[in-house]
Amino acid sequence: NTLLSSSYELSDGVGKLTSGLQTLDSNSAQLNAGAETVFNTLLDTANTQLQANESLKEAGITIPTLTIANYADTLNGVIASLDTESVIAKAEQVALEKVTAAVRAQEDTVRAAVTEAVQQQVTAQVTKAVTAQVQAKVLAGVLDAYQMTQDQYDALPADDGTKADIDSTVADRMQSDEVKQQINALTEQNVAAQMASDEVKALIEQKTEEQISLLIEQNMNSAEITGQINAAAEKAEAGAAQLTAVLQQLDSYNVFYKGLKSY
Repeated sequence: NTLLSSSYELSDGVGKLTSGLQTLDSNSAQLNAGAETVFNTLLDTANTQLQANESLKEAGITIPTLTIANYADTLNGVIASLDTESVIAKAEQVALEKVTAAVRAQEDTVRAAVTEAVQQQVTAQVTKAVTAQVQAKVLAGVLDAYQMTQDQYDALPADDGTKADIDSTVADRMQSDEVKQQINALTEQNVAAQMASDEVKALIEQKTEEQISLLIEQNMNSAEITGQINAAAEKAEAGAAQLTAVLQQLDSYNVFYKGLKSY
């Protein structure tokens, strides 16, 4: 009889439990929806903060809109791309492209300077050679006047009076306007011919490229470019730290969100 009377109480309790579970279950969708709303609000806040972050903008980082489904993969991917070595390599490549373009824009000026330098060298060499040739002809003419051969002249002692007279005569004639004009004319002709030769043209192009490479290297090693690369690395490091903090915050709420849905 006691068991029978108590069974009514048990039955009544089971009914209340069932009713309570039904009430709880009827609110599951509302609880899940509320949790999702909070999650989306957190993501909206994160998206707004990241889009307004100047450090990320200066580092050239563009982050797609974060959602519940993609936030983890998106942030982990961006954080991985902010590896210091990768950022420095990218910054160096960007700097190299800009420096190269700037130097190449001055290529005509560089080539003109190289051409002038090469022409000065060619002129010096040609002048020396032409002067020696003209001097040899002048000496030959003076030796004819002295009725002396080149071998006889070469055999004269250094302190010989005749040799001194011949040398003095040659020196005077070399200083004459006629001989100077002759040397200048021959020099101009030879310099022009050499400057127009394929050999000298190739030399100018080679030296131009060497000078451009040197200018690029100097600019890449400048304090300005080095500072830009270091700044990019620092900004990337700061950006990675900020993104990691955002990821941890979202992950923390995601644990609650998934736990609530599972419950």
